[in-house]
Parts: sequence; C-alpha cells; structure tokens
Amino acid sequence: MKHIHIGIIGTGETLRQAAFAWKAVPGAVIAAMASTGDDDLPALRYDLNMGYDIALEDDPVKVPGLDGVDGVELAYCDAEKTNHSRLALGNGKHLLLHKPVAGDTDRAQSLADAVANTGITCQIIDPVLQHPFIAMARKAMDDDLLGELQHIRVKSCLGAHGEHLVMAGDHFLRSEPFDKIALMELLMGPIAQVHCYGRPGNCMVSLKFAAAARYGVHEAVHAPDLPVGDGQPPVDEVIEITGMDGVLFLRNLRAEMVVAPKFSLKRKDTVTVKDDATAYAPDALATLARQRFARGIRKPRHGGNDLALALRAAKVNAAIALSLKESRPVTV
Repeated sequence: MKHIHIGIIGTGETLRQAAFAWKAVPGAVIAAMASTGDDDLPALRYDLNMGYDIALEDDPVKVPGLDGVDGVELAYCDAEKTNHSRLALGNGKHLLLHKPVAGDTDRAQSLADAVANTGITCQIIDPVLQHPFIAMARKAMDDDLLGELQHIRVKSCLGAHGEHLVMAGDHFLRSEPFDKIALMELLMGPIAQVHCYGRPGNCMVSLKFAAAARYGVHEAVHAPDLPVGDGQPPVDEVIEITGMDGVLFLRNLRAEMVVAPKFSLKRKDTVTVKDDATAYAPDALATLARQRFARGIRKPRHGGNDLALALRAAKVNAAIALSLKESRPVTV
C-alpha cells in the first residue's frame, strides 16, 4: 500500500481529533501540523507517540507548500478558510475540509471554480451524511421498501456543554454541525422552497421538495439539561423518513442521547433493527472519513469533489437566512 503524507492545519479539539483519526488510518503518515490558535503542538505530538517525525510549523501557510505532503486537512470550523484552501490547491495538494467551507456563497463558488477540472480530490467531512447507516437508508429507499416518499423530519438536539455552538443573534440551523441540507437532498431530492422561523436556541425550517407531494421539516433545539456522554459530540439527530409503505428511523448516529437503535425500518407487520455502538462510535466515524480521503488521494479520479454539495447547501442556507429575516417562504 502506498503511504500518503498528510498536513494538518487546525486548532483546539478539532485539531486533536483529526490527528488521532489519521494515526488510525493504515498507510497514512502525519507529515506536518500547524495551529491557527495557541495549541501546544509539541504536547500533541508527544501524545500521538510519533516521535519527531511530524514537522511542527509556526505559520499555517507553510504547510500547503511542503514537499512530500500529499493532502491537507483544514481541521477548524471557522468559515473563513479560503486562503488556506487556495494555498493547498495552488500547490497541487488534495484538500479535506470541515464545514463550513467558506464564509458565503460567493467564496464557496470561487473555491468550487478553483477545484473544477484539476483532478484534485476535495472532500468535506460530514459524519452524519457519510455514516454507513445513511447508505443503508438510501439502499432501502432505492429498493422501494418505503414506497412513495412523502416526508422527512430531522431534529437536531444540542445537549449539555454545547452552549458555544449557539450563535448569538443568529439561528444555528446553518452552522456546522447543524447544517443538514446536503443530507436531506441526498435522501429526498432537491429542495424547492424554505420557510424558516424561530429564535437563537430554537428554530425550525419547513421544506418543500421539487418532487411532487414531498415535504420536510428540520428543527434545531438547544436542550442544556440533556445529558451527553463523556467524549461524545454535544449534538445528535433524530431522522424520520415516511413513505406510503413504511417509516425509517435513524438515531444516535453521532452520540447516545436517546435509548433507541440507530437504524429501524417499520413496514406493515415487519420491523428491521440494526445497531452497532462500537463500530460506529465517534472516533471510528472520524477514522472512516479520513480513510475515504486517503482513497481519494490514491485514486484521484475516484476521490470526488464534494464542493458541489457545499455550494448547493450554501445557496439553500442563503434562502433560509432570507426567509428568517423577512418571515416568509423563499424559493430556492
């Protein structure tokens, strides 16, 4: 197996999680790290137990230009990562991004244009969208086990210790890890109209899809009394997809917030349940995302470009913001 060399730019717990996830990927080597904050990189390198093989750069802009680095992960959630993205692309490096990929639709479009027709793999980490049970849900729908699709309901629950994820003065449906536009369009098709209402900490958007008689709702709720297990993300979703012939439930894809199986399909007199808390624990999902990127580096033609999804989500989210501001439905 060809070894690939990764450079990581990030900060805080996101940087730390990225480093440990890469350590678990077969054939991957962390070649360099840089912090966009005040992280103790020597201590992190020591915790990784990888000796002095990892170059620690004092300036993040140096990482994309390093010889021998095959791909760069931008392990931070700040919306303004366009400069680092362009440096990586300009040096021919494959790119792994955390959401949001850009500060606005124009910057997302600019980044998509920069990647187009380059042969560079550009992927986005989305632990729910890329969850194996979402692939199972797609297959169940493709096999017509739900019949004609009618409705999707997504409830994003922010539990204890997640106060930092509530954006003051804004609703948080559009922020990672609440943005579920790509997920809902993957499952139900293009969104045609949105109507958003609510306030910071509790908001909802009603959706009308392009397909006839197909609707949805996404609710984001801050429940500070909701307990979250140690080491688990403070956000999780309950996803319910209703068809003429059955109902599909997906829960606990990122954290254990309710006592229920991860995947359950109810149709007529049968119930199919699947659950694996170990194989799909948060650290395992983080490693799966990096393995996907590693495959894209080794075979760029099959690596894919996720920026089309990001650009589409940015456009829908812009419509959501306008709907919230003007208190009316907005066509996408």
